[in-house]
Amino acid sequence: MKLLLEDGTEIPGKGFGATRAVAGEGVFNTGMTGYVEALTDPSYVIWSGAVENPARPDPGWRVISRRVLVRSAVGCLACGSRSKYYLETLGASADKISIAINTVDTEFYRIESVKCRTHRPKQDPKVLIYLGNFTRGKRLDLVFRALKLLSKERVDFVLWLVGEGPERRNLEELAKKLGISEIVHFKGFKQKPEIPRLLGEADCFLFPSEYDIWGLAVVEAMAAGLPCISSVRAGATDDLIDDGVTGFMVDFEDSQAVAEKIGWVLDNPEKARAMGDAAAKFIAENVSLRRSVEGFLQAIQMARSSLRERVDCG
Repeated sequence: MKLLLEDGTEIPGKGFGATRAVAGEGVFNTGMTGYVEALTDPSYVIWSGAVENPARPDPGWRVISRRVLVRSAVGCLACGSRSKYYLETLGASADKISIAINTVDTEFYRIESVKCRTHRPKQDPKVLIYLGNFTRGKRLDLVFRALKLLSKERVDFVLWLVGEGPERRNLEELAKKLGISEIVHFKGFKQKPEIPRLLGEADCFLFPSEYDIWGLAVVEAMAAGLPCISSVRAGATDDLIDDGVTGFMVDFEDSQAVAEKIGWVLDNPEKARAMGDAAAKFIAENVSLRRSVEGFLQAIQMARSSLRERVDCG
């Protein structure tokens, strides 16, 4: 098979017969080489994690070129529900789109975090945690404003920020301005083996992103058994969060709503743990590497069937 990335770069692969794939890692921006090869021999599968971004709509030429590629493909592969919907808006038939859920080694996070949680000393204050880059789009400023509201009523919690990024200095200054510096703890960048321990010691995961095609950090946190409060603007939220069961879907622009959800987690530790358990169960059953592979295999089978139909009709 040939796998063409968004810039037209070819990556050699094996095991997929003659079916090729044009891959769009998030931006779905295949280069000219990919377009030419795809249109001259349209026996390819579109692999895309792209979703609509209302704040930055695609230019017309890009939409047209994507529609041409999608409508000529023998099948499509999406990483989640929102990317599936985006492919449908470009003309893909729903019955020709498979979902290979975007995931990580979920068993690693489940097993290692349980080890840490089992030996965790009783903690007071409770720990809220964010894991990811410190960029403007992650909207950690909105978390700070919710915590400012909450801190007027209680001081039995802290926020761990795990990661680094260009907004760190601005965030440190904002924490001082809001008077929550003692609550906000910057943990710095951590390697993968260190992450389960931090998740195992935390009580709730926060994901405030204003736009995200997915959100692997949410997968990691849920696999580790944490209740998650996740932004309604993150792609993963639709697929992973059953509101009130595996976590909470929240618009982080609504500081009061965010503060109330965090307060619920703090006030209801047993129910919050049950929510985390439900999250871990959901991830194990629906978002494992095996599930992702099944999506790829389904796409290949569908593509082969479509190719056979084209040959028979031709």
